[in-house]
Amino acid sequence: MRFALPRIPEGPEGRPVIGMDYNLYVRHSGGLNSPSRARQFEARTLAAFRNAFETQYQGKRIPLQLGFHFVEMNGGAYWDALETFLGETCSKNDVACVSYTQAMEMRGMAGASGL
Repeated sequence: MRFALPRIPEGPEGRPVIGMDYNLYVRHSGGLNSPSRARQFEARTLAAFRNAFETQYQGKRIPLQLGFHFVEMNGGAYWDALETFLGETCSKNDVACVSYTQAMEMRGMAGASGL
């Protein structure tokens, strides 16, 4: 089984970016830490996550995967956005916020190779 991070629309123009904290960091600040702009980057990230989720929740229901290194970039903007997003999303009907292992178990694929 393979898991691939999606390209999600982000920013004022909705340009696609791979749904990962590092890619957002490079998009927002060119890979240079800018903690003074953390709230701006957090808001953009949260909006992108919400939009990507709602597109699938109201559409084809493809699981949304987001990649995180859990490194404090841009003043923790991406951690903070993720925390807010999970807090408001994981409690929705028919939503399961799970690890890859748990997702495979839910699909009856425990022990599948190809990860």
